[in-house]
Amino acid sequence: MKGADSAVLRALGPALVGVSGGRDSVTLLHLLVEAGVPGLVVAHLDHALREASAEDAHFVSDLTARYGVPCVSSRDDVRARARRTRRSLETAARDARYAFFAEAAKRRNLRRVLLGHHADDRVETFLFNLLRGAGARGLGSMRPVSTHQVEGFALEVHRPLLGVWRTEIDAYVAKHALPFREDATNAEAVHTRNRLRHEVLPLLESVMGRDVRRTILRTTEVLGADEEFLSSLLLPTDLEPQLSVAAVRELPLAVQRRVLHAWLRANRVSDIAFEDIEHVRGLLGSSSAKVNLSGGKHARRRAGRLFLEPGATATAGSGCVSSSAMDIPDDLNYAPTHEWLRLDGANATVGITEHAARELRAIAGVTLPQVGMQVLAGEAIGTLHTTVGDREIHAPISGTIVSINEALTATPGLILADPYGAGWIFRMSIEAGEEIEPLESAAQYRDRLGAGGPRTSDL
Repeated sequence: MKGADSAVLRALGPALVGVSGGRDSVTLLHLLVEAGVPGLVVAHLDHALREASAEDAHFVSDLTARYGVPCVSSRDDVRARARRTRRSLETAARDARYAFFAEAAKRRNLRRVLLGHHADDRVETFLFNLLRGAGARGLGSMRPVSTHQVEGFALEVHRPLLGVWRTEIDAYVAKHALPFREDATNAEAVHTRNRLRHEVLPLLESVMGRDVRRTILRTTEVLGADEEFLSSLLLPTDLEPQLSVAAVRELPLAVQRRVLHAWLRANRVSDIAFEDIEHVRGLLGSSSAKVNLSGGKHARRRAGRLFLEPGATATAGSGCVSSSAMDIPDDLNYAPTHEWLRLDGANATVGITEHAARELRAIAGVTLPQVGMQVLAGEAIGTLHTTVGDREIHAPISGTIVSINEALTATPGLILADPYGAGWIFRMSIEAGEEIEPLESAAQYRDRLGAGGPRTSDL
């Protein structure tokens, strides 16, 4: 198998090995054990997203015992993390994994983790990022070797199977009769990545009349190499806590965006959107001296310097209104990502509040998946289009979408008003057993609003 040269694999030890129990990670572990890689430690994180996740943990424990490889495991309630951090389910899961890997690596005095991503993962990630509007960094982001900074710890991430196709892994599993855990959701056309795999890629191949996967893979490799080179040209001063407005203003547009993206990342701004970069770039020449960023931070310009500061208490002109200026109904729960969630028996209505609509100014429409689609709590499922840019919409709970507010999609410039605030976006049936407790009560919402939030970026 390509990438499975024993000498190359042995050079990767000692290291953590991320093992979920699926066929990809089980194949990687088998290859490493067969190659005699020294100092392996298996790391397994239970994301608590499926009822069978505890069985996955037991399977990995039994497998590593059979191989004589030590194993460390942990459990992280990713849904709760997504709600708490106001991030998508996918982002919360990734953050949980890397935090776990970094902690396990530090405890074992290791510096690298080996993951089982393969060529098909790379192709699907390219398409996913392309359709989200990513630049070269996102399109070539899945690299054979990369470094993730986690709370000041530099974790090396190695993907030995990135040149191996899923069909090759399937053949290897069959040849060696390897046991593995099957995630039933991988075959369901519900989640975006699954639909890219099962619907979009086959359609592209049918239209083009050839295997487009290898062409896409080649593109990711070219973009990834270009990105590495261009990133190497950044100066240490580009990553300092403060930037010179005059120096950045003199740069070409493409370099401005690259420098500002690297600066925001270096200063621990996560989930950086194109709008964030453009808002900060706007500080270079406009009369505005402050912009809001994803995650609650602000970028400011003062005395010819750009710098970041944490979110502060609302002030006049900030776009927020005081709780005394609003009628907040007591029969609502408020979700950090959507402003409010009204529970009606087995159904829920999700919407945005009056103050959020004011800050967004005008809602031009909403893009959501089709009615009947099953969604997971924290999953990014659509976009709210406004006069100040697009905002991702996340599912506050798990369930099935039963209706969408057609007025939002049909009336440009609309700001709705109803007894519960600015208007509802969609309704969904609640998945059996879903826990609603982490959402805020009306009283808690009032307290948080009085302390300066929630803001537009909470949507």
